[in-house]
Amino acid sequence: MSRHGVTTGRHDYASERFEWLSDVGFDEASATIAARDLRFDVHALMTLVDQGCPPPVAVRILAPLDVEVAQ
Repeated sequence: MSRHGVTTGRHDYASERFEWLSDVGFDEASATIAARDLRFDVHALMTLVDQGCPPPVAVRILAPLDVEVAQ
């Protein structure tokens, strides 16, 4: 397991997802939550941010129903 979460074989998907989210402006906490939880659609998060949605709002919009997201 890596610093951010999910490793499958030799590929660390969570770290890759974390980097993508960080690159578009997500803070470390939001990026970590969304990167570790594979139920988040990272591409949809990035699309919302590209369209002007603040990252914390994008996470709240796309959060699975059972995930607590800081407001």
